[in-house]
Amino acid sequence: MNHVRCLCLSLSLLLLLGSAQADCQLNTNELKQTNRVFATRDGSSYQLLRKDLLPNTASVYSICNAADIIQSRCTGNNFSPPLATTGCSQPISPVVEAIADSSCPHTMYRVGYNVRNLVFLEIYRSCYDASNVKAHFTIYMAHTSTSEADRREYFTTDRIISGAAASSFQNPKIYERYQQLLAPQTYFVKGELLYDRGHLVPSLDFAFEASRGQTNKYINLIPQFKTINRGNWKTIENWVRRQLSQGRYDALKVCTGVLGVLELYSRNADIPIFLLANPNRNPVPKWIYKIVSHISGAHFVFLTYNNAHATTRPTGQDVSNVCTEVPCSNSGLSVRDEGRAGYTFCCDPYDFITRNLPHLTGVC
Repeated sequence: MNHVRCLCLSLSLLLLLGSAQADCQLNTNELKQTNRVFATRDGSSYQLLRKDLLPNTASVYSICNAADIIQSRCTGNNFSPPLATTGCSQPISPVVEAIADSSCPHTMYRVGYNVRNLVFLEIYRSCYDASNVKAHFTIYMAHTSTSEADRREYFTTDRIISGAAASSFQNPKIYERYQQLLAPQTYFVKGELLYDRGHLVPSLDFAFEASRGQTNKYINLIPQFKTINRGNWKTIENWVRRQLSQGRYDALKVCTGVLGVLELYSRNADIPIFLLANPNRNPVPKWIYKIVSHISGAHFVFLTYNNAHATTRPTGQDVSNVCTEVPCSNSGLSVRDEGRAGYTFCCDPYDFITRNLPHLTGVC
């Protein structure tokens, strides 16, 4: 993961140099309608452009393919020459590639654009266990964006999991599974939208429509309760964006993942919830975490209990086994203390990583 740390450093230095005058903003058409990919450059290395603002004097590279790269420079609120957004007849397409990465005990996939014989422009990466249909964690760099670009609504398996495995995320299938595991179950009624396909990497942290669409992959999804995904978890995601939009940080590394398997009580026992059977796969995670860090040393960990059925806040060893709590007020995060919104904790980052995720030490 040295390359990820170097990427964080180079991007932070680049953006710090120009942060005082973010003078050139890409318009909606440039964000939505182009089939080109945009990048910045640090020496001989290209990095994917993730934001819709460019500092004064900075250059942006409009990439159609390795043989068609056009440089424009931000000068006084305008690009010179004008930013190339059309004229690309053979564009590069986003890909998913399995790569070697010692931080992932399963298979690490990177999602992005492979500009042949030149560079891989990474959107994010995901540590995924295809045999168990489980996303363990993702890593990406977050930057400021005010984009209103859309995100497509369909989801892709990328031939990593089967269509049957993907269908286990659907609420009718989840209802059937609840009936099998918990009958007679009273947790929710047929036809209710109980779960979302929860994104570990949120689409809104990217400026371009094409990049946003790449978050709709099953390697980036977990079974997440709808009210939690749209409640305190959304609050955490918005907090990350606010740190950037309000200028507290220029770029943030974000690692998001899961711990444990949710258990629900039925027939005098706690039943672990797996959405696929024979063998048990696609577990509903008990905890969802987000680790946010900056090259300056700032470090935050947020932990949310993924159980909208809970009526009391988890206490005792249930929490202390995974998190040494610190006041959320230290980060400025304000969440609702409500089960349906997702009971949320702030954790000491070094203790949290050391105890739960030693393979991410020095990475997240």
